[in-house]
Amino acid sequence: NGEIYNYEDLYEPFKKLLKSKSDCEVLPHLIHSHGFVETVKMLDGVFALLHYNKSTGQCMVARDRIGVKPVFFACNDGYFGIASEAKALDNLNFGSIQQLQPGCVLTLNTKNLWWLSDSYTSLPSPTDGSLTIPYDECVKTVHDLLVKSVQKRMTSDRDIGCLLSGGLDSSIVAAILAKEMRAQGKLLRTFSVGFPDSTDIIYAREVAKHIGSDHQEYIIQYGDALKRIKDVIYATETFDTTSIRASTPMFMLCDWISKNFPDKVIFSGEGSDELFCGYLYFHNAPSSDDAHTDSVRLLNELYMYDVLRADRCTAGNGLEFREPFLDKNLIDFVVKMNASYNVPRLRDGVIFEKTILREAFQDYLPPSVAWRRKAAFSDAVSSSQKPWYKWIHEYVGDRLDTVKDFGGTEESNYFKTIFHNLFTDYRPSIPLWLPRWSNVGQEPSATVLNVYKKEEH
Repeated sequence: NGEIYNYEDLYEPFKKLLKSKSDCEVLPHLIHSHGFVETVKMLDGVFALLHYNKSTGQCMVARDRIGVKPVFFACNDGYFGIASEAKALDNLNFGSIQQLQPGCVLTLNTKNLWWLSDSYTSLPSPTDGSLTIPYDECVKTVHDLLVKSVQKRMTSDRDIGCLLSGGLDSSIVAAILAKEMRAQGKLLRTFSVGFPDSTDIIYAREVAKHIGSDHQEYIIQYGDALKRIKDVIYATETFDTTSIRASTPMFMLCDWISKNFPDKVIFSGEGSDELFCGYLYFHNAPSSDDAHTDSVRLLNELYMYDVLRADRCTAGNGLEFREPFLDKNLIDFVVKMNASYNVPRLRDGVIFEKTILREAFQDYLPPSVAWRRKAAFSDAVSSSQKPWYKWIHEYVGDRLDTVKDFGGTEESNYFKTIFHNLFTDYRPSIPLWLPRWSNVGQEPSATVLNVYKKEEH
């Protein structure tokens, strides 16, 4: 499952043996020539890959290093199950369901059900910041690497669309896509979701007009969204508070796209905040080194949060997710560059997060978007006067008689109650996503941070 972006390079030595241009057909030949682990190391892409050798009884499974594509497994004395979703293994008496960690290979001997998991790759260490490149050159490199990342993800025989929130990250991806598709004589379609009083919708319209996309808006109602929370928890297989808040509008949007448009390959801006220290709490980082270390932590944990949300909301509705900010070459460069380049920086008297990214693409966007402060997706789909999470709080408050106490907030207890009612054998440990260096208790919304300024959103 997934996409191999460098398959054309891998294809060349075996072109006389291959019968198609599929990005997958070359894999058995690579494995036969180089072995499974070495083959996986050659891949530039997002994938969950399984290979079974009938003669030896050995089964090997690998997952990409960010964990964009999921892998779950469970084992007991008589059975071993592997699936792309935990729900496929639930209630089968396989025992505890586990998730294969990103960048790992699981090896199973099917004759005696002995297995082990080992890492084949990892992200650069926070101590690897060894590039001595001037800031201006880094700005240009970030630009070039992201453009190349978008370009190589455009190879598809299916129609391409792009989610557009009106925030910096999705706007940059949409602007690059629109430019590339225009050069091919094609028109990009962009999609936005929001409640009737959404601040995102306004900025998305401005970006769409600027880049000349065929822009589509899906206006949702609070009551309808609240009723979909159970569906979202079942689809995403998580009880994390901020993930469910953000997933609900996105899941509804992807459902709408799937039913009404031909676009099946959907680009999005996931991963940028983690890679470029983009969350508002990074303004409170004690030092650039602390921010850099936390950025790498966030990248390593993406598979539990934003990447999980993006994969399940798209794939769960028959769409294919594309993730330009999570490109291997882009990540390796940004993690290794001078940490001070990648923290909130002063510009024209204002401290902005993701300054290097803004400067790299400011000519692609309206100034009001290129220099718009960060707004959390789960909040900006609604009004800053009454954010989406407060609607959830009120909704849950009327249903406390059905909620079990798991030691969290009323909202998190409500989500976890639904989760436990839906899944029997899947009991993951999912740390609540919370801002660092901030005394906010158990509330993950950016609106409670001391650096949040309501009028800027």
